[in-house]
Amino acid sequence: MSGHRRELEQSGEIDGLFYEVISPRAPSIDAEPGAIPGHAQPLVVALPGFLSDGRQLKRLARELGRRCLLVDPLGSGRSHAPTNPTEYGWPRQVQRLQRLIAAVTSEPVELLGFSMGGMWAQHVLLAAPHLFASVVLVCSAGRLSPRQRSILFGLQALWRSGAERIDVWRVLAPLLFSVEFLERPSAIALLEMLASDPRSHSAAAEQGRTIPLLQLDAMLTHDALSGLARQVASTEVRGGPRCVVIGSELDILMPPATQRELAQSLGCPLHIVKGAGHTVWLEQPTELAIILRAALLGTLQIESDSSQLTAGHRSG
Repeated sequence: MSGHRRELEQSGEIDGLFYEVISPRAPSIDAEPGAIPGHAQPLVVALPGFLSDGRQLKRLARELGRRCLLVDPLGSGRSHAPTNPTEYGWPRQVQRLQRLIAAVTSEPVELLGFSMGGMWAQHVLLAAPHLFASVVLVCSAGRLSPRQRSILFGLQALWRSGAERIDVWRVLAPLLFSVEFLERPSAIALLEMLASDPRSHSAAAEQGRTIPLLQLDAMLTHDALSGLARQVASTEVRGGPRCVVIGSELDILMPPATQRELAQSLGCPLHIVKGAGHTVWLEQPTELAIILRAALLGTLQIESDSSQLTAGHRSG
């Protein structure tokens, strides 16, 4: 069955990447005045982060009010889990996503990248800016600081030591969520139950602890900052996709300073979500959906606080 036929059936697989289409709900009461109905707007392609898949973004996608294509990253969810390191390198990852997008639509799409998915999005933006009407990067980074690299090296050591998934999760949880979120009644117990549920991760992804290490290796090679800056400065890209960077105030993994650096390299607006940790799409999905709708429409109001702004904004 062709990729186009599967797309009409709401899910499928192209070049090893599993995707699922989430159709918009009826217009919400807080929809922006004069907003175009979700089905009439460009398709939104959403890329989840490290060891995540489209299921973690489903609630956000439904509240977005747009037709949204959720992609399981290579090695996660229902996508293929090859063990060849080359397959996880950014050139091959870019190629896979380009083929998927070309198979489902001939029109420019709107790209959302979350955390590691935002790194993936940056490399695709560098390779093929013409594919996108707009790009929104959420809690991601243009390059890794020494501190961020140290965190990833620590995670590599945990997997190589044979630590149980639940023990790795217990190390990750304080980095992924705000203290306020974790201190909600039963929050930690619920998160640990989900993390240890065998249905939440594939056997292939766990075999030999290979897949987490390959995803971490790819992240450790990520540095798109100078390339993005050159692309923005290029006359070929002026008038290209509108870009927005969204960060979280309480993010430990990708702190606001990281978001400012990324936004400055893109010459685009920065919006910091107050009171949320790294996984803002799980902590504040409704609030983030409102912010994303405005960002995609080009109507996001940026606060005047200097920490919220970049030196130069660029219209799409």
